[in-house]
Amino acid sequence: MKKKKKKKNIFVVFVSTFFKKIYNIINIMSPELIGLVAIIGTTLTGILTTLFSSRCSRIRCGCIECDREVQHTKEDLEYEKAKKKFEESKKKFEEVNNNFQEENNPEVERNHY
Repeated sequence: MKKKKKKKNIFVVFVSTFFKKIYNIINIMSPELIGLVAIIGTTLTGILTTLFSSRCSRIRCGCIECDREVQHTKEDLEYEKAKKKFEESKKKFEEVNNNFQEENNPEVERNHY
């Protein structure tokens, strides 16, 4: 009795051939490939770190362009809060000073009812 040959699925043949070729390429060029991947990864990491820590709202780099809202740091939020308190205190001081000047200035005529 003869054994029947099974037909191989063309997709399986293609995929297995593709991965065999990739494996052979990696084995041949492994030090160069590892170096290339390391250089690309380091470069991309540097670019992404710079973009995330950047204070720019408009970024243009080659063919990439984006507008974004700048993220506020803790120090920025504390500064804005202190600035707001200072402005409120300044207003109150000016009001108190103006009232004091009006009360103690004899040249200003006052209407008493």
